[in-house]
Amino acid sequence: MARLPKQRLIEPQEIAELIAFLLTPHSRVLHDSVLDASMGLGGRPGLMAEMGH
Repeated sequence: MARLPKQRLIEPQEIAELIAFLLTPHSRVLHDSVLDASMGLGGRPGLMAEMGH
């Protein structure tokens, strides 16, 4: 875990909170947006494989 960009994986509760936000009117400004909820792994998707996971 220490080698991960944020030294941890994203928790299911964090994904649930993001989805709940997306269901509110406040998310209107994100029209046609891509949200990266990978905590940094999106920038280097092979990192987990390189680490043997």
